[in-house]
Amino acid sequence: MKKKFKVVYVEITDNCNLSCFFCPVDKKKQNNESFRKMELYLFDKVCSQISPLTDKMTYHILGEPLFVDDLANYLDISKKYGLKVIITTNGTLVDEKFDVLLHDSICLINISVTSVIPNNIDINSYFDKIFLFMEKYHKIRPKLYFNLRLWNYNNSEKNETINQQFIDLVNNRLNIILPNYIQLNGRKSVKVNDYIYLNYDNMFEFPDANSIKVSDNGRCHGLDTHFGILADGTVIPCCLDYSATIALGNIKNNTIDDILNSERSKNILCGFKKGKLVENTCKKCDFIKRFK
Repeated sequence: MKKKFKVVYVEITDNCNLSCFFCPVDKKKQNNESFRKMELYLFDKVCSQISPLTDKMTYHILGEPLFVDDLANYLDISKKYGLKVIITTNGTLVDEKFDVLLHDSICLINISVTSVIPNNIDINSYFDKIFLFMEKYHKIRPKLYFNLRLWNYNNSEKNETINQQFIDLVNNRLNIILPNYIQLNGRKSVKVNDYIYLNYDNMFEFPDANSIKVSDNGRCHGLDTHFGILADGTVIPCCLDYSATIALGNIKNNTIDDILNSERSKNILCGFKKGKLVENTCKKCDFIKRFK
């Protein structure tokens, strides 16, 4: 039977080994804020309650999942509850975590290659590292796919230059010709080979209390195809509310079912379906422009 949600975003940590200007982790580091890691007992509780609602989870809202020392324990728990895992990573730790990433609960690996831009990472050595990893991994698990994410279009001349450099490196390595740019209002993914896809998209901003209002009207897939759970157990309606401005409840105190069936959750979802943005954070979310 088809389950209610396509995926649930679960933040196992909000810490990262890199600092990217477009990510709130960078702000947390600048402000000397403490970072969180979801405790295993709480993660087990999360998995037990989301497994009837979805087949897939992704260890992502903020943070780098490969930065978690005991990542294998989280993967074991996901597997225990029959949940497939999507890993979203900046790719810098794939060699160190290679054996862990072979875990059979993992069904997809997203690599955010955009993260090379603000961290002064040599793109040639980074590219070699990523492709050697994918080639080695594919020989062991040939059915798993990789998404290489270039989510920084329409941002700056520097970004465009690095995008072009990265695409040239892919073309030269695989002897193919990829488009330099595709219409971002259409299909945003290009097949590179049998197991690698390149995703193009614009850079976006995470909404928070200080963001400028965008609109009162709009639609979103939050609470329809997905929702999120932060490292402290707070349930949020989508994958962008990293600061829990729309805290629907906490799994430490309430069940997921009770939280998702609360009056506030229902009002948000009803508003999305009618094209009305109920919450202030939603009205400030630039990402809302992507949905018709």
